[in-house]
This record gives sequence, C-alpha cells and structure tokens, in this order.
Amino acid sequence: MKNILLVGLGGFAGSICRYLVTIYSLRVLAPSLPYGTLIVNLVGSALIGLLAGALLKMNNQFYQLLLITGFCGGFTTFSSFSIEGLGLLKEAQYYQYVTYVTVSVFGGLALCLLGVWIAQKLLA
Repeated sequence: MKNILLVGLGGFAGSICRYLVTIYSLRVLAPSLPYGTLIVNLVGSALIGLLAGALLKMNNQFYQLLLITGFCGGFTTFSSFSIEGLGLLKEAQYYQYVTYVTVSVFGGLALCLLGVWIAQKLLA
C-alpha cells in the first residue's frame, strides 16, 4: 500500500506540473505546435534520465517509486503526444506534424541519454 501511495503522490505532483507548463506555454508561445506537451516530454525525458542514473545506482526504491514512476509518469504525456499528433495530421499540418514527432522522439531520447550521462558523472 505504501508503494501505491508513493506512486500516486508523485503522479499527482507530476500531473499538476504538466498542467501548469501547458497553461503557461499557451499564454507565452504561439499555438502552432502543442508546445506544452513538447516541453514536458523533453524535460521529462531529461529528468527521468537524471533520476534513473542517480537513483537506480543507489537502489533506493522509495525515491524510484515517488520520482521516476510517480512524478515522471504523471509529468510526461506521450498519450497526449499521440492524440495531438493525430490532430495535426487531421488538419493537414504535415510540416508541423513531422517537426513535432521528430523533436519529441529524438530530442527525448537524446535528453534522456544526456541525463543518464550527467548523473553518472556527478556520482562518479
């Protein structure tokens, strides 16, 4: 039961942060791309890499469940990514779709790798 509560607490905080980033990005950035989702997926990919690099090495299940499974799981939005990508296709915004998918996937992977590398260097 404790583990479920940790994941839920982390997910609660991550979901709220995702919502705030999305609202803020809509106010600040042009609505030509779903920037809120793009930002949280890229930041979340870097964050999960940092956390995985640090916490998995420490073998600390408390923080793994709270931060990796809970917070990052609630913060990142690849389900939203999918539906928003389909929306771009439906509206025949092909250039925006290709840009969005490319930056999300390759940027996320690159930032996750960078996060793991930074965590390993800091903990070395």
